[in-house]
Amino acid sequence: MRWGTRTEKQEPDAKTPRKCECREGSLRVTAEAIRSGTARVLRVVREVVGAPDYERYLEHHARCHPGAAPLDPRAFYAEFVTRRFGPGPTRCC
Repeated sequence: MRWGTRTEKQEPDAKTPRKCECREGSLRVTAEAIRSGTARVLRVVREVVGAPDYERYLEHHARCHPGAAPLDPRAFYAEFVTRRFGPGPTRCC
């Protein structure tokens, strides 16, 4: 073949499967990627609305208080409610 000459492309046979021309796996989204993305979005939403984030608490506790046992989820949320709304009833009447 000489430089600058073009050859006609042959049409693929209809019976043979056509190979994808994109990089293999570049368009695939794994369940783990979706799960981690959702977790990040939920973390931001919780921060914005002021809701407690138990997973974040566990990360902080392991990093800053390695010798102490962390609160269980029920106690964590109870402490959050007490700190946020104060002890006792929160009704106006």
